[in-house]
Amino acid sequence: MQSKIKPNFIGIGFQRCGTSWLNNILFEHPEVGKPISGLHFFTDNFSKGEGWYEEKLAKHLHGERILGEFSTPYCYPNSAPTVAERIHSLYPDVKLIFSIRHPVKRCESDFKRLVRIGKIKETKITFESAIEYYPEIRERSLYSPVLSQFYSRFPKSNIHIIRFDDIENNSHDVVKKLFSFLNIDQEFVPPSVTNPMGSTYKMQSILLERSIIQIQERVQILLRHFPKNSSTSVRKIGKYFVKKLRKLNLSSSINDNEVMMKLGSEFKNDLIETMHLTGLDLEEWLE
Repeated sequence: MQSKIKPNFIGIGFQRCGTSWLNNILFEHPEVGKPISGLHFFTDNFSKGEGWYEEKLAKHLHGERILGEFSTPYCYPNSAPTVAERIHSLYPDVKLIFSIRHPVKRCESDFKRLVRIGKIKETKITFESAIEYYPEIRERSLYSPVLSQFYSRFPKSNIHIIRFDDIENNSHDVVKKLFSFLNIDQEFVPPSVTNPMGSTYKMQSILLERSIIQIQERVQILLRHFPKNSSTSVRKIGKYFVKKLRKLNLSSSINDNEVMMKLGSEFKNDLIETMHLTGLDLEEWLE
């Protein structure tokens, strides 16, 4: 009887916290089998059944030791309780990966992303207005309500949380600890380990940025038909040209200290609860 194909790990989020970087790191490890993009099974495709999910995973098993995927919508506040229950009901022993970031910086990054991709239609909207008109920006920076759904169902030893700051400060150490958590070769150095994480710049031409994103999406679809080794090379070339295009836009950050401080104070209780829940030291984020 053929053994059941099941995920060894599931990357869950949080969005704008280095998850694209983590996704690439995992994809590049020779012992890891995973699709380059998320399967969104526990949110959008659950009705298709676990057979559908396991068949999708099985396509990436070619001698690799472990299987998994990374889908950031799994950590959306409205989805998390259902996702946590669904994962636990099917795969109670699976390992879970999260990454978190200073909540105000995550909000800022999410705001710029939503403008770039056209989810925020207003091209002149301020950050202060956006976090009022689009409450999901603030809600997705509240970590404890989401994490509690998983900590209440899974043992702590099955949950690995990465701080965005640590990726920026010592990406090699982050990678080693992640690979140790997954029980795969810690000495392997992924090609993307020193790559900068997703840009949060404020573009001068929103139209140009949205065109770049459309090109990226089409290339991602095309790369699914390439073998894993060759797709990595093609992806590197694509990233090089995207980087060149994006240099046409001015890089900047939001400089409204009053708004930032006010927003930061709103996250203090959640950060304290997150520290109690996870055991992480987030004291510097409270300052």
